[in-house]
Amino acid sequence: MKRTLSFLILLLSVGPFAPPAGAGAAGKGAPVLEKTHTAVLITDPQNEFLREDGKLYKLLADNLKELGTIDNIEKLMDAANKTGVTLVVDPLVYTAIDGD
Repeated sequence: MKRTLSFLILLLSVGPFAPPAGAGAAGKGAPVLEKTHTAVLITDPQNEFLREDGKLYKLLADNLKELGTIDNIEKLMDAANKTGVTLVVDPLVYTAIDGD
């Protein structure tokens, strides 16, 4: 997971965002993201386990620190913002249309 995340951050930070000659599904060369077809999506970041005052934080604190979860989310968001890649944060929100 750490390698995948580091690779994504590297791709976002260096560009260009078009495939180099010879790269592709055949496994030749590293894939390069096309900026116009790329987004970073953060799904359902819950304060209950990401914040120190969250109800579940104490249960997950060691794992969050070991994996660098919070720092890595921040790095992904920063890399997207710095490179102009679309950043989408999809929070879990219940509204009246969701019902009881």
